[in-house]
Amino acid sequence: MKNRTAFIVFAIAFGLLSCKDAATTKNTDEKTTSSEEIATKTNGTLVFNTEEATAVFQHYNHIKTAMVAGDASEVKAGANALLNLSGDATLNEIAQTIFNVDDIENQRKALPDLTASVERLLDNAITSGAIYKQYCPMAFNNTGAYWLSSEKEIRNPYFGDAMLSCGSIKETLN
Repeated sequence: MKNRTAFIVFAIAFGLLSCKDAATTKNTDEKTTSSEEIATKTNGTLVFNTEEATAVFQHYNHIKTAMVAGDASEVKAGANALLNLSGDATLNEIAQTIFNVDDIENQRKALPDLTASVERLLDNAITSGAIYKQYCPMAFNNTGAYWLSSEKEIRNPYFGDAMLSCGSIKETLN
């Protein structure tokens, strides 16, 4: 009994220490539906140079936010909206993979690849404002994973409520 209690205390302490830099507030109801809302959400400063870039980030943000909330059906809706939006075959393939999966944990497994594809598409597409490349060191059995956010505040899509604020900003794209 003492060993189990000690293990639980250690595990909780490790999780808290691993994520000590993260913010602690919660807002999982955010769903961006237009480039104007993206701009408003980021103090009116995030602007892309093409409608395609705006739409890709909008739907990526929808998927990421739904993962934060643990809502697999909304993740599917975001992936469906992202499908064939771009001429990028890799992005479309990843969106199709996410759309075809009903389980949130398996949908989350595709987020690192989706993030890399979206980041590549948005490279040099931001004309004003910034996107924050955020990182959770504990994702996927401590191998770590990235995601993109229009806000500095950490909202971890890999763990949702379990570790909502675990992570840190690793890079600012602008």
